[in-house]
Amino acid sequence: MGPWTHSGYASLTAGDMSTAPEGGAPDIRSVELEWFDRWLKDLPNGVEKEKRLRYFLMGGGKGPQTGAKEIPHGGEWKTSDSWPPGETEASCFYLWPGGLLAEKPPAGGENSTSYRFDPHNPVPTIGGNLAVMPLPTGSFNQKGDDRFIFSTDRLPLCSRNDVICFMTDPLARDMAIAGPLHVRLWVSTDGFDTDFTVKLVDVYPPSPEYPEGVALNLADGIMRLRFHGGFEKESPVNPGEVYEIHFEIDPTANRFAAGHRIRMDISSSNFPRFDINPNTGGIPGVDRHRRTAVNTVYHSACRPSCLVVHELK
Repeated sequence: MGPWTHSGYASLTAGDMSTAPEGGAPDIRSVELEWFDRWLKDLPNGVEKEKRLRYFLMGGGKGPQTGAKEIPHGGEWKTSDSWPPGETEASCFYLWPGGLLAEKPPAGGENSTSYRFDPHNPVPTIGGNLAVMPLPTGSFNQKGDDRFIFSTDRLPLCSRNDVICFMTDPLARDMAIAGPLHVRLWVSTDGFDTDFTVKLVDVYPPSPEYPEGVALNLADGIMRLRFHGGFEKESPVNPGEVYEIHFEIDPTANRFAAGHRIRMDISSSNFPRFDINPNTGGIPGVDRHRRTAVNTVYHSACRPSCLVVHELK
């Protein structure tokens, strides 16, 4: 599993991010030929004795450089016999009032954050895991850009009123994660259905090249609230009722360097990567009516919304 995009197979550049490791990248074609030589030609080259998984751990690079077109995010190849790697442990990052993301659960009484989701003005897609859309794929600084359709300004996405961000303090040490990403949220809406989107972001500290820092997207995903009871069937959504939802976003492997921050962005749209929910409870793509919804995410001791990662030990 490498850091490339769908159309950039074996490339170590994905969007604004360069993941070129020290010593260069392995020759992917040679890896494939070794595999086929062993299992199609029965040549005893020892491939079956290697570990089952080779994956790329992004991050740990030099960061923004003066005059550089791409951001040297860096990375290294690692091996394991399982996914997630056996040397990982599940860690929870909890949402706190005021936008803090921390490994300690929140304390105190009920707390929540609400925002208005207008389906006529969705959050634009800025990079990500895209395959066939007419959009640049990969990791990009999360702010408006001419390269992206529906991006109408040059402001950071986190400045939008319909995007709520939870971010750690600057990390005192490197923190590496590898594996699936699981989201657990307590949410409500005043609509009859809505979506909740989550994005994992690696936030660089300010630098001469980027005085406001850089926010590189790593993974994202979405949950349609009508499936709060499971994907086997749709369930009615009662306005104002609080639901506990669980879903996975794209897996990743990344080293958050010391001084960086881990950020979790929550909203209700990421368009055109995902279609837009009209918030009416009608059939998306068919229902001709749309309504603005007030959506709420809860974060308290009794409703500890969090992101679960697999931390490399």
